[in-house]
Amino acid sequence: MKVFVWNLILAFFWMCLWGELTFSGLISGYFAGFIVIFLTRALIGEDQYFKKFVLALKFFLFFMKEFIFSALKVAYDIVTPRHHMRPGILRIPLELESDAQIQLFSSVVTLTPGTLSLDIAEDRKSIFVHFMYVDYENLEEFRLQLRDKFEQKIKELFE
Repeated sequence: MKVFVWNLILAFFWMCLWGELTFSGLISGYFAGFIVIFLTRALIGEDQYFKKFVLALKFFLFFMKEFIFSALKVAYDIVTPRHHMRPGILRIPLELESDAQIQLFSSVVTLTPGTLSLDIAEDRKSIFVHFMYVDYENLEEFRLQLRDKFEQKIKELFE
């Protein structure tokens, strides 16, 4: 966490150096600071920051792929004359432990087109999700597919 703060401080100095106190200045300063910290990581002794950064980037790219495929599926259903929807609300078991992990899982599910997180069970061991496309023939496999798709990647991100 300390390295992230140092990266933000370097980004702030970058913005001051260029005289741009903008979001784009913050982003370019963040990446400039990231490169400086990466090049001096032997002096700092911090490799975990870069591993987390790579994991976060992989998660983001994975989520964008899922988002695009889901959006295309919903868009296809909208533009075709026959609806392919088979909506349903399912209880998805969770193995996530912290509130932050569960919140991220819930947010990712809600942001994915065709799904919506409705509620988290009181024991925090399951989440209720509304799906536009439920595979009722393979219900158990369908139920665990969502959990396995996102949950493992979120666990890796928080380790």
